[in-house]
Amino acid sequence: MYCYKCGAHCKDRATYCRKCNGPLLSTQGEGDAKHVTPEALANYHRALKEQRLTDLSPLFPESDLSHGEKLSPELLHSFHQKCLDKAEESYQREVANTEAFYAPKLEKTKGREHEQEEESYRGALAQAKQNRDLSMAALGKEEKAHRAIDTIHRAALEADAALPALDDSTNAHSFAQYLHKRADNSKDRAEAGGCFLVLGLILLIVGLLFFFLSFKTSPDYTITTKILKFDSFEFVVFCAGVGIGGAMLIAGITMVSTAVKTIRAMRNALNYFGVYYRL
Repeated sequence: MYCYKCGAHCKDRATYCRKCNGPLLSTQGEGDAKHVTPEALANYHRALKEQRLTDLSPLFPESDLSHGEKLSPELLHSFHQKCLDKAEESYQREVANTEAFYAPKLEKTKGREHEQEEESYRGALAQAKQNRDLSMAALGKEEKAHRAIDTIHRAALEADAALPALDDSTNAHSFAQYLHKRADNSKDRAEAGGCFLVLGLILLIVGLLFFFLSFKTSPDYTITTKILKFDSFEFVVFCAGVGIGGAMLIAGITMVSTAVKTIRAMRNALNYFGVYYRL
């Protein structure tokens, strides 16, 4: 369960967010959060997760997904193509607005001032084309569209939120902000994982140094080489450093890898969501 307001992860039995104290029930919930028991809330969330296709109807208005229709390759291709077409339409609209903005200036100015305006006009067109190329590259192939739909759907279910209608720009911006906050929270988790990585490496290095210090001179004068003393303080420090450092290193790697995966998924979803809803 995730908070729609701040994107924080909460337990399924929680009724209020642990970070922003906002209610976790949306308008789809069963009554006021104050009067819902944790057991009823957990059952409600479990029922939501079983409804895998009901929230995708705004993305596929031409199909009746509320009756259990699955996402066919034709639907995925249609969604991907719509996003490409909308990205192209945004580019053409930006070009038209740029031409309308600079046309009067180019007619009125002469000489050096005209050259400056023309250079600015060409720069604006080049920037618009660059933005269009970046948008097309971000949309990529149909596989990325499929992953974006899965991420959007899962994020909506995890926050108990319905996808906004195509003409509902207010709720579309709210949902985009929710995806942004999920990505930002994952960045914080990646930074925390990086701290675990650094501390784990430091403890491992310290532990290994103490391992070499654990070799002591034997009281038996016939033994000329140093022997490993398992009962020495240095060996205890070695075991603690390697154990704790290794655990922190594994935890850090896990946190960073999962956070990076979530960030990529959210960014991909934001690319498609922003283009589709023209944000």
